[in-house]
Amino acid sequence: MPSASLSRPPLPAWLWLVAFGLAAINLRAPIVVIGPVLDPIMSTLSIGAGTASLFTTGMILCFGLLSPLAPGFADRVGLDRAIACAITLIAIGGVLRGIESLTVMLLGTLCAGMGIAFGNVFMPSLVKRDRGDRLGRTMGLYTVMMGVGATISAGSAIPLMNLSGSWSTPIWLWAAFGIGSAIVWWRVALSLAPAEAAATHRPPMSRLFRSPVAWTLTLFMGAQSLSFYTLQTWVPAVAIQAGVPVATAGIMLSLINLTSIPGSYIVARLASRLTHHSLLIVGLCSLVGLALFGRPRMVKLGDD
Repeated sequence: MPSASLSRPPLPAWLWLVAFGLAAINLRAPIVVIGPVLDPIMSTLSIGAGTASLFTTGMILCFGLLSPLAPGFADRVGLDRAIACAITLIAIGGVLRGIESLTVMLLGTLCAGMGIAFGNVFMPSLVKRDRGDRLGRTMGLYTVMMGVGATISAGSAIPLMNLSGSWSTPIWLWAAFGIGSAIVWWRVALSLAPAEAAATHRPPMSRLFRSPVAWTLTLFMGAQSLSFYTLQTWVPAVAIQAGVPVATAGIMLSLINLTSIPGSYIVARLASRLTHHSLLIVGLCSLVGLALFGRPRMVKLGDD
């Protein structure tokens, strides 16, 4: 990933934080907004659960297939411009995902998925470049802003749909937010002299294919992403089918994201101070598994 040139003028702290927060919000909110309105989307498009799952799996495929291309792209255009491009792709994808056409929505899913896949790679690099001395604190802020965006997105989707009479409204509002965020990032990127790309000495991809550690991390991150986005997409739909009111189902998803905000900040700060993270990861994954195991039982008790 390119490093900043010594002559690169620093951004004012407040502007850096604003741009950073906007980018972080765009990596979660445009995805989460689909879950609460998935049922009316399926009804409008006359599709079943299998086809609707493409809105989730399309994102996961983008993460797995396109993320390796991100470092090379940032090397060519500069990290700031690369982030601006990623947010622009997310905004375009959001616009397309609000159009009542399965083909167009899937195209928007791939477009937004590419932008988010790139953004997931760029943002930690941005923190390392500009806030390396405050790594734990800034990564904690990063996860908090993603949680805030996801919480607002989930909680507001149903009220906005009911107010406007269209499930496209909350999706397009977050697309508009993405457009505004992209404008901020383009102004930032174009106002700075491009950072000189440092000589990079990455190992060839063939070496990664032979690395057990690389495969283990890939499988873990893929499973983590699959579980997160599946949860965000299907919790409201499953709750509605179990008899939960539509508005309440959206609030349930919002609460999931709300409760993750303090936890994600604490874990990010804790992880920055630990040498080994295995026990922390096992403990957190166990909590998620326990919660998912208990959810169907809670639904059955509610039915009784």
